[in-house]
Amino acid sequence: MNKKAVRLSKGFWHKFIPNSDKLISPQNIKFEIWDLNTHKIIEKWKPKMYCIRYCAFNKAGDKFILSGSESADESKFQIYNADTFELINEFWFPEQSDNAIFCSEDDSFIFGTWEGNVYKVGLNDKIILTETKTKIDGETFKDYAVSDENNNKLLHIKNAMINLTEADTDNNTVFFVVAPIKAKENLHLLSDYILGYNLKTKTKTEIRLPLSEERYRIASIKYHQGKLAIMKKVYGGKENGNVVHNADLFVFDLENKNLKTIKERFKIRDVFANAQILSWSINGKLAFISLNEIIITDTENDYNETAVAFDRPTSVEFSEDGKSIAIGGDKAVLYSL
Repeated sequence: MNKKAVRLSKGFWHKFIPNSDKLISPQNIKFEIWDLNTHKIIEKWKPKMYCIRYCAFNKAGDKFILSGSESADESKFQIYNADTFELINEFWFPEQSDNAIFCSEDDSFIFGTWEGNVYKVGLNDKIILTETKTKIDGETFKDYAVSDENNNKLLHIKNAMINLTEADTDNNTVFFVVAPIKAKENLHLLSDYILGYNLKTKTKTEIRLPLSEERYRIASIKYHQGKLAIMKKVYGGKENGNVVHNADLFVFDLENKNLKTIKERFKIRDVFANAQILSWSINGKLAFISLNEIIITDTENDYNETAVAFDRPTSVEFSEDGKSIAIGGDKAVLYSL
């Protein structure tokens, strides 16, 4: 192993805790808390949630939200204190979501669902649900929906699902990946697009990738200082028993509306949580997974590339100072740049 790499336990995604020298490394259900100075586990903690897909911190770094779901038609969110790991509040929604993020004011969070809805929820809210009972062959089934009494739905996009969320907290803008789900003319050319929504002005901006004959998916989006990194993918078959995808990477400059292609037709492993396959550093470097390495491109220096060899990575995450990256996979590592 490279002397710059410190072996972590088997973790498929990681999260650096803001304003600290700690790293969260989830191991199935149990979380390990690593000290970045000693490279040792200092605490083990078990959240009250299964099938966790994402972890996001608020701007102050004193709270984090876990997003997860145990079935295909629901979502669960839990808010924790980042210092004590005490549960602050939890929410259950009868709609599926991939991830949730904090708003700029830190007292609420936002997420999009596969029902085409975008919700903004206060940390102290209580969600009102409506219940519908259906009797089939003598057996009663219950269905739930989010009541309009909550008054927390920001958007509804008909015949679409919203599966990823990202934010520019300084400018009160959130970005959503929107995917059409019903057939229409030339659907094979209508690939997923990104909708930008300003929370204060209520204005919307569409970001569309070039038309393609392939029905690709936008796998991940990440915002950093006026730029939005976008990775799309399409099924590429199996290699050595593993599902792989062919991927393309773009960077969209929000000020001049310029879409730049960074890398085309590279392979990535099929992963559980797409939201962790891209990461920005504080100094404008963009890291992303490929099949056999982590690639770091310097967006402020002619997009020069640096590669870190790694077998089938599942995630990458920059530390706050940009000097380290945590790489998820079968043999997870903390790598010093």
